[in-house]
Amino acid sequence: MKTSKRLLALLLCLALGLSCLTGAVWAREPGASSRTSAPKGFQSLEFRQANSYQYGAEELVRVLVLLSGQAAAEAPSETRASARLRLARQHSALRSRLAGASVNYTENFEYGTLLNGLAITAAYGDLEKIAALPEVESVHICNHYAAPEFPQMDSANEMIGAWSLHSRGIRGSGQVIAVLDTGITPDHEAFGVYPGMLEQAALTQDRAEAFIAQQGYGTSLSAKIPFAYDYYDRDDDALDDRSGHGTHVSGIAAGYAQAEDGAVRFAGTAPDAQILAMKIFSSGTEEGTDSSVYFKALEDAYLLGADVINMSLGAQNGFTYDAELEDQVFGNIYQLLREQGVAVVVAAGNEGSMADGASNWAGPGYVTADYADYGVVGSPSTYSGNLSVASAENVRYPVHVLRAGDREIFLYDSEELFWHGLQEMEQAEYAVIPGCGAREDYGDLAVEGRVAL
Repeated sequence: MKTSKRLLALLLCLALGLSCLTGAVWAREPGASSRTSAPKGFQSLEFRQANSYQYGAEELVRVLVLLSGQAAAEAPSETRASARLRLARQHSALRSRLAGASVNYTENFEYGTLLNGLAITAAYGDLEKIAALPEVESVHICNHYAAPEFPQMDSANEMIGAWSLHSRGIRGSGQVIAVLDTGITPDHEAFGVYPGMLEQAALTQDRAEAFIAQQGYGTSLSAKIPFAYDYYDRDDDALDDRSGHGTHVSGIAAGYAQAEDGAVRFAGTAPDAQILAMKIFSSGTEEGTDSSVYFKALEDAYLLGADVINMSLGAQNGFTYDAELEDQVFGNIYQLLREQGVAVVVAAGNEGSMADGASNWAGPGYVTADYADYGVVGSPSTYSGNLSVASAENVRYPVHVLRAGDREIFLYDSEELFWHGLQEMEQAEYAVIPGCGAREDYGDLAVEGRVAL
């Protein structure tokens, strides 16, 4: 089982298209603090040196407020019930202290499994007061990530050799794959349940529904998709209503479709696996997501027993403005998941390096040997514990075809509007126009109601 899990994890090499959005923020000199250790988070020296953006005191920011003490997954000797009670008391005390300090805030998420703390939205001018509260270890402004672009992976299984595993009976049975993405289209034929598919289902609907009842959010869509939730908008509608990226990735990971005669029309990498549809990108007009959103999804994926977690997000060339948040806080969580046997697969990115862009806008010769910004891989894929996966070009891709006599005429993207006008016609009369289609080439040919070639 361990071997098959690792093989399947390695085969989840998806075409993860990313858009780049690097962040730059600024923090003023921290005020007096009772702490003897060096300031962390937005107060740290690294943060102040690496940023140029100046927040207004009333500007609302999304932040992680991390508390002293271990999260539940970091304290294996403590029972889950005991850890839950300890953390609940600590978080309740923090809320009381925030109110006592006259901090106006909105609570977005509570963490206790992989992180210990709260995610809140508050005015930037109040962050100093929050950081000075007892038991507050650090306050971090959340990193922002752009939404992924739609992938094109017509030949994924062929490229990664999934069929060789399928022929040996390794199809993901008993495995759970969490897809942190733009959502899912639950009634798509690729996510139906076929005989024998879920004979060894690891996450029963009873267990999923018990988790949903305990958490107070989420929905169970089917035995194939036992849990779904929109973490960005914080509602139970995880429908993939933006780019279709999440549906596509879920299909590559664990989709399966049969024809009426039983023939396989499509099979993903692990067609017998279950899917956790964790929508982390907004359904509205706002683009992207942030750290607070997907870390709550990571906690739930862990609690629901995910074997593989796939994240189609990242920042080109990584972040520099809060090294502690990226390398220590986040990095520790990914390493913890790895130690617990969870394979976290994260997009490496498609942007190339900053040097590539510089050569375009500054001209040849701008990038020399002393040019320091040469990174080509995005964070958080590079953090310890993660499997960084780069995209690859298809060995083939689908195109629309018109057949005229014994010729096949390919219609590419540029002819998309033209194709939409023809797609409902299985057959049509056509007239061959000599020359290049100039007005004089038509002569007396009758083309009304016909396709002119």
